[in-house]
Amino acid sequence: MGSMQNDDDDTGSGSYRLPAVSEPLSYDLYLDLTDNSFSSYTGMVDITIKYTGNESSFSLNSLDLTINETSVRVLRTDGTVVPLKSFVISHQFEQLHFTFDDLLETGSSYKIHLDFQGLIKTDFFKGIYRSSYGVGNDIKYLATTFLAATYARTVFPCYDEPSYKARFNIKIRHLSHHTALSNMPVTVSTHFDGYSETTFDTTPLMSTYLVALVVSEMTTLSSDKELFRVFAPENKVNYTIYAHDFAVRAVRALETHFGRQNQIPKIDLVGIPDFAMGAMENWGLITFREDYLIYEDEEETTAQSKQRIASVVTHELAHMWFGNEITPEWWTYVWLNEGFATYFEYYITSQVEPSQSCSARPMNYYATDPAILNELYDYVVYAKSASVIRMMQNVIGLETFKQAINDYLRSRSYLTTKPEYLYASIEKFRTVDLPASVESIFESWANAPGYPVVTVTVDRTQRTLTASQKRFWMPNEVDSPPENKLFYIPLNYASNVPSSNDFQDTAPTFWLTPENPSTTIALETGVEWLVVNKQQTGYYRVNYDVESWRKLIEVLNSDRFEELLPVINRAQLVDDVANLARAGQVGYDVALSLIQYLERETEYIPWSTAYDALLHLDRMFSGNKEYVRFESYGRTITSHVFNR
Repeated sequence: MGSMQNDDDDTGSGSYRLPAVSEPLSYDLYLDLTDNSFSSYTGMVDITIKYTGNESSFSLNSLDLTINETSVRVLRTDGTVVPLKSFVISHQFEQLHFTFDDLLETGSSYKIHLDFQGLIKTDFFKGIYRSSYGVGNDIKYLATTFLAATYARTVFPCYDEPSYKARFNIKIRHLSHHTALSNMPVTVSTHFDGYSETTFDTTPLMSTYLVALVVSEMTTLSSDKELFRVFAPENKVNYTIYAHDFAVRAVRALETHFGRQNQIPKIDLVGIPDFAMGAMENWGLITFREDYLIYEDEEETTAQSKQRIASVVTHELAHMWFGNEITPEWWTYVWLNEGFATYFEYYITSQVEPSQSCSARPMNYYATDPAILNELYDYVVYAKSASVIRMMQNVIGLETFKQAINDYLRSRSYLTTKPEYLYASIEKFRTVDLPASVESIFESWANAPGYPVVTVTVDRTQRTLTASQKRFWMPNEVDSPPENKLFYIPLNYASNVPSSNDFQDTAPTFWLTPENPSTTIALETGVEWLVVNKQQTGYYRVNYDVESWRKLIEVLNSDRFEELLPVINRAQLVDDVANLARAGQVGYDVALSLIQYLERETEYIPWSTAYDALLHLDRMFSGNKEYVRFESYGRTITSHVFNR
């Protein structure tokens, strides 16, 4: 072979992105995890690639691996070796660069062979790492993986970008008292003196960040014949029954909703003691923080823990469609994974378990540096994008939305995706009039950070409602106010007048747009009070003129508040008035007068929003001589719900 260099010069791509001249078709990956203390491992990989360029080079990702330079070879399909001119390791760009004397043939397949070794991390829960748990006086160790967004390259050389999908054939050598799990069912297991080799079936086409393995002594109550198995330490495995049974029901509900079967023959759910995230949707081998699978019983575990198990399990199962089968072509669009998984986490869980009912960045966020990519999993990706998806579902209607989603899943199956494909499916089925294209509406939310506040002014003499939008911002000592981004905002209202009193119809009746950020509409005769954003399906706050706040406070303080205002809108009023007061947009006299209605409120949602507001006030007042008055206020409004 040619020269081997260990270099940080700009040989190769000079970019974090791999040069688009080759793509993987399949991997044969062999890992030896027989090290007693799980501190290091060895491996070899054969990657069958298709060459798509017309040059004499290509690159792979690799980081923190020791490559055995004498093992590196590239073969043609007939088994002959392609002579290497140079092989360069770029630490800066986390890549291996292969250069050849001759041009490679466009459209031809080649096989890359590499032997390597790596360290199993003990203090960092990414890549391949060691975890442990206690059983009695024994400490048991296990090895597991977490590869999103860019840690597959730390486990084996690969094409570590989401758009490069391939099939994986995985074989693991391990100590015989350990069980090896990976994405697919076991096809062959051979045993030697103290060692075993476990071979797994070929995966579907998938991205490298979904590859997973667990080598441990954990056990399961399920048989190999079942779709679901839940693995946990032997002293906790009896507490996995709820998670197992819930997963069976949730996957059926998801399959029914999408009109598409789950595409994988077995799904293992594994509780890991040390885990960086809540869970990771590796296809067929979903790993969880242990607490999210263990449910002891009604006495030992809170209702909230049970709800969390249900919602996290549903979230990860939804990824089998949104993320695994259909994968964003780059991490910019990770909201297409997490937004839908979060949306269905709530939607499906509420069906299966009806009893559980300023540095902000935009949803679309482009980056190539792995250090930034691995920080992209934040509230924007989960909460904001799920809220925007829910808003659009209410705009176009649930049944239409369902048809559009099913069309989207069918059209991108086993392919990569970007938002345009989602928008096209929604356009295809939508029947409602919109002020702009689905793309323009969605992108106004996806490309702007934060969310707006809609200010509503009612003129009772002229019988008009004027609404205008502005980016909501919570002032602080450090940041200057952000640019005022404008959105397409769907609006509706309900009032005391029978003709506009239907809180269930959440379709928009008028819009604010970037072109018309303010608008005035006529009101019916006799409107005393009104609430904008029915059931809070729109992702924005609402501020009112003082007189309109006063009328709403009267409604909340009346004996009929529960029948006049739905619980979600009561929570919305509490949350909005508290945050608007905190941002200096509403007087605290208004906010505290409204929050006072909680004296008679016994529902959970308004109280959970009030809790955050009261906690903030408690901190603000704590050093003040008037704190006793705030304590008295707090006691007054909580006494009824406390006695309940």
